Amino acid sequence: MVRSPMAAAFSLLTFAAVLGMAATAYAQTPAASANASAAPAWKQKAKHGNWEVICAKVGEKDTCQAIQLLETKNEKDPQAAGQRVLRLVAQKGPEGMVFSFELPFGIDLRPGIVYQVDGGAETTLPFLTCIPAGCLVSMALTDPVKKQLTGGKQMKVGFRPLGSEKVMVLDVKLDGLGKALAAL
Repeated sequence: MVRSPMAAAFSLLTFAAVLGMAATAYAQTPAASANASAAPAWKQKAKHGNWEVICAKVGEKDTCQAIQLLETKNEKDPQAAGQRVLRLVAQKGPEGMVFSFELPFGIDLRPGIVYQVDGGAETTLPFLTCIPAGCLVSMALTDPVKKQLTGGKQMKVGFRPLGSEKVMVLDVKLDGLGKALAAL
């Protein structure tokens, strides 16, 4: 694929912005900042369907994210906390909205992930980086992608566990995403 210098520069800037936001978001989450006394506290601002809007004061301004967390369930003890399988995050960045998939370690990073909305076309995305909370895949939330996600009912996210040829597929409910994004 031949890319213009402008497209390459935009990609590099987007990568840097997403990486910076991912690191900032990780550093600001309660689990990452348990020992940091000056770390902001995330508070739920709103709930829309399966999506939460959480906000924290960072410096002089509020930073908000629309998130959805998929966890395993303990059938023997429904009150027990599950293990995170997928965390979806949408937030505003310097170049526009960014949508990220945060997966736990133990994933084969080489093929990336695949997502599909309501049985439509599959989109493959590469992993961006790994941070202490897991490995990230991020994309710009362009108008066509936003329309696809907010107009959909369900998104399937596929990835391969390390050492496996079988793709693991997770179902993500998209109800409420449009309202959650509007609240950012």
